[in-house]
Amino acid sequence: MVYSPSFVFPADSLIPVIVSIKNIDWIFNETKATMNVNIEYKLQNDKIITIVGTHKYKIFFAGTKSGNLRKALKDGHKQFLSTL
Repeated sequence: MVYSPSFVFPADSLIPVIVSIKNIDWIFNETKATMNVNIEYKLQNDKIITIVGTHKYKIFFAGTKSGNLRKALKDGHKQFLSTL
C-alpha cells in the first residue's frame, strides 16, 4: 500500500488541507529557549500558506521535544485558522 495525500472528505463544508512540517529550529539563550516550526499548508486550489509556529519557555531543568513541538504546532494552527 502506497500513501498518496489527497483531498477526500465526506462533506463539502470542510476545508481540506495538506500540512507539512518543513523545518524545526531551536534557539537557546541563557534561561530561555524558543522552538520555531516552519509549517506549510496546501489548500485544494494549490494555494500554499507558510507559517512559523513558535513556543517560548523558560529553561528550569530540561525541555521535552514532544511537548514543545505540540505547543509550537498549536500556535501555527491558530495562526493558519486566523488567516482563513
